[in-house]
Amino acid sequence: MIIKDNAIDGIRKLKHLGKFVHSGVVSPPYLWKQDYGIGDYVWEVRGHPPCEHEFSGRVSVGHNLWGVSFRRSQMWRNAQICSLCGAWKGQLGQEPIPEMYIAHLDNVFYEFYDILRDDGTLWVVIGDTAISAKSRYSTKNDTILGGGRHDAKLGAMQDGMKPDLVGQSYFSDGAMAQIPAMLADRMQRGKWTLRSHIVWYKRVHKPESVVGWQWDRHAVNNIPCDGCSKCDNGFILKRNNGRPTIATESILMFSKKNSRYFFDTDAVREKNVSKDKNNNPFGKNVRNVWEIAPSHHRKHYATFPEELARRCILASTSPAVCSNCGTPYARIRELDKSTVGWRACCDCVGFTTSKSVVADFFGGSGTTPFVARKNNREYLYIEPSELFVNIMQDRMNR
Repeated sequence: MIIKDNAIDGIRKLKHLGKFVHSGVVSPPYLWKQDYGIGDYVWEVRGHPPCEHEFSGRVSVGHNLWGVSFRRSQMWRNAQICSLCGAWKGQLGQEPIPEMYIAHLDNVFYEFYDILRDDGTLWVVIGDTAISAKSRYSTKNDTILGGGRHDAKLGAMQDGMKPDLVGQSYFSDGAMAQIPAMLADRMQRGKWTLRSHIVWYKRVHKPESVVGWQWDRHAVNNIPCDGCSKCDNGFILKRNNGRPTIATESILMFSKKNSRYFFDTDAVREKNVSKDKNNNPFGKNVRNVWEIAPSHHRKHYATFPEELARRCILASTSPAVCSNCGTPYARIRELDKSTVGWRACCDCVGFTTSKSVVADFFGGSGTTPFVARKNNREYLYIEPSELFVNIMQDRMNR
């Protein structure tokens, strides 16, 4: 099933079907990483009474719905925030502060909860974001509140604080926002339970300029300098904030609270390394560190690899479910731990089998549905971008 729409509205269109999805495998837009050009969406504040919205640009002093005090007159940025209820008009991943981004993700998963079966799981692939204020005079708009003291869009001198840090006293320049931890905490305060935090280690990854202090040779027109007013005897001291290169992302596995969720351990076993006779002959239980090289698509730069999707899908869905109630079939295992068949786990009589349903409501280039179909599962794909929908359909056709 393909639905061209944003995640929330696309899911709402399907609620009349009840709880029919067996697993969700998604990778939402990361905070401040990519602009997908899909237009603005009005993100309501969940639980707030209906509002006619006033995007006047005048957000009240002390407005703290998102845990931040909007103290500056930022007409261009605050015009995205309703002065009456705090709703935000924009593209997911472009929010001015991490708290707002996490709240919006939680709103999407809150809707998905209603179409996910009680024995289903949700897998979220998500990366962290570094707080980068650039400089006190930055005109970059990809920071928490964007702009600097001499930003042409803001006009007059501001309060002198670095743009990222206004109203965010607990952040410092260069800090990691801890997005996966923030999301896990927010979700567990709601309807979800975090069952596993998997570390995706990317064997091949983009280099980062994260060197520390060093003396660099000064050169003028690629000719080494012997000493001038800009250097010290031909060298320039660089005091950079070094740190290890980030080569991991997080995969958060959620289930509904207090649920008996389906999990197929044998489908994703790893090869045994030790020769202990007590080891399972078919491999050891999958670990929570997955070493998988990332993949790229020529028109989508945030695709995750097929192997990652394959593990999530096979672990969380059965190859057959009851055609009447949708309950997954489970393996029948002999004493030697070999699988000799599959058996229904429900009391339905006289019904055939159907396929598990895997959902991706941040569809992108379609890796999740592509892998789902390769493994004989049905898929639900929701994506607002016509470009990515076409990419996905072309991928399926090929």
